[in-house]
Amino acid sequence: MSRAFQRFVIFAEMRTGSNLLEATLNSVSRVTCYGEAFNPYMIGWPDKDHLKGVSKSERDDNPLRLLRALWDKPNHLPGFRYFHDHEPRVFNAIMNDCTCAKIILTRNQIDSFVSTALARQTNQWKLNESETPVSSTVHFDANAFQQVFAEVEAFQHHLMRRLQETGQTAFWLSYRDLRDADVMTGLLHWLGRTDVERVEPAKDQVPQNPQELSDKVINFSEMEEELARFPRFSPRRLPSAESRQDLVSSARVTIEAGNGLIYTPIHGTPIEKVTSWLRTAGPLTKHFDQSTLLKWKREHPGHRSFTVLRHPLLRIWTAFKDLLNADSTKLRQIIRNTQSVTLPSDLALAEMDNDDLAETFASFLRFLQLYQKHTTPLPSNPSWESQSKILARLCQTGNIDYIFREANLSHDLPWIANLANTQNHPYTIKPTAIPRAIDKPHLHRMSRILYAPDYIQFGFQENPNEGQGKLQRSHATAKNRLPATTKTLPVQLPSTQSTKNNKDQNVILIHIGTQKTGSSSIQHFLRENHDILAGEGINFVSASRPWIDHNQVARELRDWKGETPLLDGVIKEIDQSDKTVNIVSGEMFFHPEVGRRLASRMPAEQKAKVKILAYLRRPDHLMESLYKQRAKTGAVRANASAYLENNRWECDYKQILDGYADGFGKDNIIVRPYSRKLLRDGDVVTDFIQSVGLPSKLEFKRSKPEDNPTFSAAISDLMGFCVRNTPLQSRDLNEFIAKLDWEHLKLNGDVYTREERLLLMKDLEGDLKEITSDYCPQLRDVFNYGDLKRNDAGVVAVSEEIMDSQKQAGRAVIRAMWELMKKDGK
Repeated sequence: MSRAFQRFVIFAEMRTGSNLLEATLNSVSRVTCYGEAFNPYMIGWPDKDHLKGVSKSERDDNPLRLLRALWDKPNHLPGFRYFHDHEPRVFNAIMNDCTCAKIILTRNQIDSFVSTALARQTNQWKLNESETPVSSTVHFDANAFQQVFAEVEAFQHHLMRRLQETGQTAFWLSYRDLRDADVMTGLLHWLGRTDVERVEPAKDQVPQNPQELSDKVINFSEMEEELARFPRFSPRRLPSAESRQDLVSSARVTIEAGNGLIYTPIHGTPIEKVTSWLRTAGPLTKHFDQSTLLKWKREHPGHRSFTVLRHPLLRIWTAFKDLLNADSTKLRQIIRNTQSVTLPSDLALAEMDNDDLAETFASFLRFLQLYQKHTTPLPSNPSWESQSKILARLCQTGNIDYIFREANLSHDLPWIANLANTQNHPYTIKPTAIPRAIDKPHLHRMSRILYAPDYIQFGFQENPNEGQGKLQRSHATAKNRLPATTKTLPVQLPSTQSTKNNKDQNVILIHIGTQKTGSSSIQHFLRENHDILAGEGINFVSASRPWIDHNQVARELRDWKGETPLLDGVIKEIDQSDKTVNIVSGEMFFHPEVGRRLASRMPAEQKAKVKILAYLRRPDHLMESLYKQRAKTGAVRANASAYLENNRWECDYKQILDGYADGFGKDNIIVRPYSRKLLRDGDVVTDFIQSVGLPSKLEFKRSKPEDNPTFSAAISDLMGFCVRNTPLQSRDLNEFIAKLDWEHLKLNGDVYTREERLLLMKDLEGDLKEITSDYCPQLRDVFNYGDLKRNDAGVVAVSEEIMDSQKQAGRAVIRAMWELMKKDGK
């Protein structure tokens, strides 16, 4: 296969000789290497603020713009250098471009690490023949080396994997190859420049630190000992497929005492405190690869493994303090200059008071929202990732027996030591408290939004400084008020006056539908009887409710962007309410992601009062009704099978209820059957009134809501066609056809075949049984599909009925169109 490279990228790292390679390539006509074009701290080269007409700020806003500009050089071979911590948003564009040659330059990582440390110390990054080298020595930091080693190797494995996935090969170079004219010539020929007979390496750059490592490293003996315990380190090796899992294994720490303990640290947690405790039991062993870790486990039967989590707000505060330290100068610069974080100058950092720190920290949290969406030029930083995400990666390389929280280490660490027959040393270090500077409600809320998976999966309180005892007491009280079998609201509604001073007893009821289960009737009832309900201590929340429902709030949570001003309005009204029950209602809340997102946004004190109410009907009936509703409004075209395939999640009740259970607890979910024979008095509004606990003797307004009948599939499809292709509105067509007293306008069982419905119900059967067991035994009758199994008469419309409905559909819709257009004079 002939190569047709039009451009190139040099994948390298600091102090690997990439400057020399760039100089060699730039010495060849019609070849240009544009430096480190996507270095987050500069653009191309130091002291440059533009490259190919694109400014640094413009590149940071849209890195693909610069990439296109660099490639736009006809009859030329353009390229640039790319390191593991460069702009991540262009990586896939590079890797998916098979006309872009990939050159991979590597160097012994210990040489590269020491050379980088020397360059930082002397500020001498390149050395020409006429310049004098600055002599210096450095101290080897094993932890820093391990961190850099892991990051670089992780990137190299990712790079190799993407090459494999896209069927590409790279040209591999080592540091020593750069001064070999034969290799450089081969590189240019591989790039397609066979017109170049020979390429001589650039001669204007000389090695800066040619001395032996022992002459450059102060603690050379200590470095040798550390590297000897680092089995994965090999000065010359290239990445191999077998070592991919080793990237995480190396982080583990073990002790030999007893049956042995394995500790897996997570960035930003109290690592030093835990390792100090481990040292009291014996020496530590580090730097494992997959094979040596497995060998250690075999040699230590009865061992135990654990990791430690930290409260998300405290953990990201730790990362923020690391950002403020002296070693993060360049990172502070880019965050300050390009990410709108209100960091003061480095000289002013030490002068910030608590208010300044809180304001700057809030700005940093807002930046992290963008960072998590991969819309910044900064590479991955494990200290900014969620602990749940890191833990998922760790578990890919081996199980972790126990997950501990920092707040409970004084109990948990001695306990696991005893379990592993290790000498029981007490852990006396007090857990780190949330500092006063950031112990503020808005910062707690921002942290909860940012790290919602950690709060939900690991049960972190929004404010841990409030203590665990209060939380346990409130849970016990809640259980006493609401036995799991009752599934009604745990309140005896007192008068409004008696609740004003007892807000702890308040309940927030969120009615989540589903759709086509009488939600509109319930909402009309709540709106009509707003004043009567208020007199009984019930508030139908007005905020973010333009008419009868809160579906705008639900859509805001579905279209998740982090900020939720509509929900915030609801939260504010509830916070100021003196009513016993505050009700929010919207069938659009019935969605797989909304439950967790809603829980992540609510303050802890409100979240503890939430009860979720849902009405469920048989899934095949729901999907038929939903299809007809959306078909007649023109939202979907006439293809029922495609609708079922694309929207099946709407009847995946368990997935949706699990989301709410994760966010609010299974005991706080009330599920009622939507079936006339099972609803109280056969009426969904009456059923709702009694579920809330309202006295039945009250006289409520019950005007009939707007008629929204379920027509035949044929009428629904034709109505949708009219809505999409004429000025007529679905509401007007619906109202006109509903008044026609014709046969065959309404028909059930005419959307899906018996086979389609049987397949759907069989697939959901296990989940439906679990829902019935967990929430409401009466659902057994609702979910029973024996009629489908038996093929009872009337379950599925027969062909004659469908043909009759199609004939009537055409007549009805044409009649409605004629009358409505005549009325409007169209």
